[in-house]
Amino acid sequence: MGINEKLNKSSISITGRPGVGKTTYALLLVEKLKSFQCKVKGFITKEIREGNTRIGFTVKDLSNDKQVVLASKNIKSTIRVGSYYLNEESFSFIIDILKNLNDSDVIVIDEIGPMELKINGFDNLLKNIIGKKPYIITFYYKLKEIRPDIYNLLNKGEIIELNFENRNKYMEKIDQYAKMIKDASLCH
Repeated sequence: MGINEKLNKSSISITGRPGVGKTTYALLLVEKLKSFQCKVKGFITKEIREGNTRIGFTVKDLSNDKQVVLASKNIKSTIRVGSYYLNEESFSFIIDILKNLNDSDVIVIDEIGPMELKINGFDNLLKNIIGKKPYIITFYYKLKEIRPDIYNLLNKGEIIELNFENRNKYMEKIDQYAKMIKDASLCH
C-alpha cells in the first residue's frame, strides 16, 4: 500500500445538514487522538447562540485555543452569506492556521462551507493540504454541487454522512476511526 492509499484510508470527511453533529463528532475524534498523544492542528467552527437562536459562528485555533468571530447577524460587512455577515478580520486568522500545519500529525478543518469558501486563497490552501497528512474535515452538505473539485478531493477518503437516524451508530465507531487515523499518522 502506497503512502497516498494509506492517507486516504486514514482521512475522514464528515457531512450532513446543519445541527446534525458534524462539529461534535470532529471534536470527539480530536479528543481521542489527543489521548493517543497525536499533535492535532487546525480549526473548529462553533455556533454563537443567544438563547435558542443561532446568531453567528466563531473559529477556534486548535493549537492555542484562540478564537475569532467568523460571522454574525450583528456585525456589518460587505460580505454576506445567508443572514450572516462575515468578519473579514477572521480571514487572515484562518489562512494563518492553514499555513501552519506542517508539524501536525493530524489536520482538522471544521468546516468547508460557503462562508469559508469566501476567503481569498482558502480553496487553494485546501487543495495543497488534503492528502498530505491524515485529516478530519467537516463539509457543507451541498459541497458536491457548489465545488465539485474540492468534493472530489475529499471523496478519496472515508466520507461519513451524518443524519439524526445514524449518528448514534457513528458515535459507537469513534474509537475505531480514531485508531485508524492514529495508525496512519506519525503519532505512535
